Amino acid sequence: MTDAEYIWAWVAYLCGAGMVLGIFWYWTSKLPWSELRHILRLILAILLLVPWYTDPGKDFLSPAWLVSLADVLLHGAKAFWRAGLILVVSVILVLLLSTAYFCFCWFRSRKKSA
Repeated sequence: MTDAEYIWAWVAYLCGAGMVLGIFWYWTSKLPWSELRHILRLILAILLLVPWYTDPGKDFLSPAWLVSLADVLLHGAKAFWRAGLILVVSVILVLLLSTAYFCFCWFRSRKKSA
């Protein structure tokens, strides 16, 4: 794969991921709980946008969920963790930061009303 093909592949993927995120954003806008809406949107964004090395010896990056899926299908369940670990860590980190943000907002709103 040439560098130009690599860049165009990422452009096409990011356009598709942007459309998926836009549709999901619209679908979740009907949810009554803003915290759940926010968390679901963040998790999907993490799953779609976090990259990882396609091949350990190369510099090319691919979406981590795609690398994990390919590793599972081609090399077995234990190979999932090569790119799956970064996905799991990213989701946990985003959930922790999101929870901290919502707790901060909740405490701030309680302080204003008191």
